[in-house]
Amino acid sequence: MSVNDFLNITDKIELAFKELLQCGLWSREPQPDYFCNLSKNDWFHLLKLADEQAVAGLCYPALVKLPVYCRPSIELLLQWYGRAGYTEQCNCHLRKVWDELNERFRRANIKVILLKGIGVANWYDRPLLRAPGDLDLYFPSDYDSAIETVRKWGIEVEYGDWHHTFYYKDVEVELHAAYNHLAPQGIDIETSVVENDVGKYLIPAPAFNAQLLLIHPAFHLLKEGISLRYLCDWSMFLRANAFFIDFDLLQKELRKTN
Repeated sequence: MSVNDFLNITDKIELAFKELLQCGLWSREPQPDYFCNLSKNDWFHLLKLADEQAVAGLCYPALVKLPVYCRPSIELLLQWYGRAGYTEQCNCHLRKVWDELNERFRRANIKVILLKGIGVANWYDRPLLRAPGDLDLYFPSDYDSAIETVRKWGIEVEYGDWHHTFYYKDVEVELHAAYNHLAPQGIDIETSVVENDVGKYLIPAPAFNAQLLLIHPAFHLLKEGISLRYLCDWSMFLRANAFFIDFDLLQKELRKTN
């Protein structure tokens, strides 16, 4: 949220936004008092704020729980509905792409680990409403083989500063041989197996994910800032995994990165 955002909204809009987001995340009923006095313009700024923070979809379940007399106009409600629906469609496509890629790498006997993204969304009550991004794939031991395999599929693979990238059915896919100090090149990591409607695949174990979900946004924060979606990811991760985390050890590991 930028300084200009704070200057252009009122306290009641910020409070209403927080209520929507919290209730959307934790599947609670929103308190009508936060919304009954919002004007049409206030609702416009609230939706804009949710968009800028990449959480419009996460707020939507709470929005539709509001009493009719506290809801925004039909016009704005339909705009919000459209955003939530589009987010779900994008996530469904992303999941299908990941399922297909995971199967193709499996057939090529290449171990692949899914980082962030869909793996994080699984901790939400409504995974399809989390704003989607690209696919980040980590190859602990078969990185060169993975690139060669993708090229054999007839797909162009581009090299960037930190990783290779290709596009598969309009989805950006990043290939990682290493991930900061957490996973130096050629080093395997502990994993957890996920099995759901997307398929069966690997994600990092909780100890690794705890560091990844803090260090990754820290780099973005220093460069261009971050949205509240990153904090929502961390909250949902803790709800599902806090029992498995040694927080004293996590603090020591984070201090190594300053």
